[in-house]
This record gives sequence, C-alpha cells and structure tokens, in this order.
Amino acid sequence: MLHEQYIFGRMKTKIFPFVISILLTGCHHTEEAYSNEDTQLLLQELTKNIEIEPSESFDANNPGSIEILFITRYPLSEKQSKEYNQFGYIKTNTEDAADSVLFRVTNYELRNQDSIAVHFVNNTKSNYLEKYALIKEQDSVYQDLGFELTINSIFNSLEGFVTIEFIMPNKMKKEVTIPVSI
Repeated sequence: MLHEQYIFGRMKTKIFPFVISILLTGCHHTEEAYSNEDTQLLLQELTKNIEIEPSESFDANNPGSIEILFITRYPLSEKQSKEYNQFGYIKTNTEDAADSVLFRVTNYELRNQDSIAVHFVNNTKSNYLEKYALIKEQDSVYQDLGFELTINSIFNSLEGFVTIEFIMPNKMKKEVTIPVSI
C-alpha cells in the first residue's frame, strides 16, 4: 500500500506539469501561419468597416456614459458561410485568423459636450478582439468583432478621433483613424 502511494505520488508529480503545459498551450491564441495575402485582406476588412458608437449603457433619454464600443466586421469564408446557411450557426471555427487579431489604441483626441478633453482608462496594452454576432447581408455572412473602452468621465456627447492599430500573429499591422461623433 505504501509502495502504491509512492508510485502514484511520483506519477502525479511527473504528469502534473505535462497536463498543465497542455492546458496552457490550448488557452492562448494560435500563432498559425496565415498567408500575407489573407492577412492583408482581413486587415483591410477590419479597418474598412470599423465604427464607434456608444456602448449599450448609453441612453439618449438619460445621457451619461463612460464607455464606447468599437465594432468592425469581416466576411466569413465560403465554407463557413455554407455552414451558417445550412445550420444557422457555425459549428466549427478552427480556421479563423480573426481569433488572433490584437488591437491597440495608438492615438486619440476626444472632447465631451463641454469641450473638455477626456481620456481612456484602459488602453495601456494590446488586447484581442471579441467576437459578436454573425450577420447575414444579401448573399454574404459577416462576423462582427469589437471591443469596449472606458472613458475617464461621464459624457453626453463625444467628438474627436481614435487611431487603432490591428496586429496579426505574423506581426503584420494596419492602422486606421476613426472619426468620433457620438
């Protein structure tokens, strides 16, 4: 019995790091190689379609928000579109380069309704885009992506610009400046 506990204990100490490494490997975004052409097309779609709007907490009848929402989109692959049209959802999504796109705020100037400069409180590092809804328009299916950023004070209206840099796993980057008028 003591011998079994010794063997099991040694096995546990040898297997545990192996299991942890598998779990950690599965928890980060992949560094899969995407062709430069595919990467450029994705970056072009993300920068072409980005918009800024008030977050869901914004209410025109009861103004006073501290968050803004950045939303962009890209068309799904032909395979994913067929799957969506057949099932109404995507069952598998292993080929999606958008899972690995980072964004970073590189520059901005925002003023509230009183012409006072406001600042982001959570833009200090690169972050991954979040997946939102799948949208079907005409014959194409799009994946909406986005993120929310918090402003340092409540605003009823916001004017200015924000410059965002999108960064792909292969280090390819593309920057876009978005006018803000909320």
